[in-house]
Amino acid sequence: MYSVRRRAVSSFVATLAPSWTSRYCSERSVSASTARRTRSIGVFHRGVGSSGRRVGSRIARAFTTMSALPPLPWRSVAVPRPHHADNASQKEQVLVEAFLDYNCPYSKRMFDVWTKSVIPRYADDGRVQFAFCNVPQPWHAQSCYMHEAALAARRIGGDEAFWRASQVLFDRQDDLVDERVYELSRRAVYEKLAEMLQSAGVVKDARQLMEWLQTGSGNDGNRIGQDLKFSCRYHRMRGVHVTPTVVINGIVDAAASSSWTGEQWIERVDGLLQAGDGMK
Repeated sequence: MYSVRRRAVSSFVATLAPSWTSRYCSERSVSASTARRTRSIGVFHRGVGSSGRRVGSRIARAFTTMSALPPLPWRSVAVPRPHHADNASQKEQVLVEAFLDYNCPYSKRMFDVWTKSVIPRYADDGRVQFAFCNVPQPWHAQSCYMHEAALAARRIGGDEAFWRASQVLFDRQDDLVDERVYELSRRAVYEKLAEMLQSAGVVKDARQLMEWLQTGSGNDGNRIGQDLKFSCRYHRMRGVHVTPTVVINGIVDAAASSSWTGEQWIERVDGLLQAGDGMK
């Protein structure tokens, strides 16, 4: 009777284990060691002795592993603009997050004003931090591919590479509008993006980027897919759907606009810094 029950329970856990591991045990969600432990659930009955207590212990550990916490990003989803090293000790006071889409002309306008007129103004001021938040708009299929390329660049070269990739993607926005990519396959768009970032010196070799972008088997997606999912979760949980949207210190700035000049942005940020000084 005991051996029959043991085989039944083992079979049940073995049935559950593959689906769980395929969902949670990718390189993107848990550590390789956890994945190995979880994959072993399906065959835990091998080598178990006659002690029912030992079998029960294995089952308990198996279900404890299966109830592991869901995956979370290991660094900020919002990509900060790197500061100069000499102001790293300054305490951040104003965090300005821009939720942008590479295929959106208004996002491009705001990004260009930021990078040319606003961010340089605060490059030596550690109290101000600017961050880029990815918002792929699904009605432009290539938008997701563009965001994946930028996130892959971040994986390869860090935050600085991400911001450089973003500049290239906005500069080349006209080459990636719906009309220009309509006849291209997904792979062809990826290759076009990889070539763009290689030509601009963001990555040394387009093949580096393609390793992150190429699709896996079945419906597994690609290696950068989890990063894109985190970006989507981030903007959806913040209630952001329109690009560009600006959030300052956690609050949507309804007044901020893509039509703002550099002077208007500086006036806005300086006003917040002065307000903070008055509270000290």
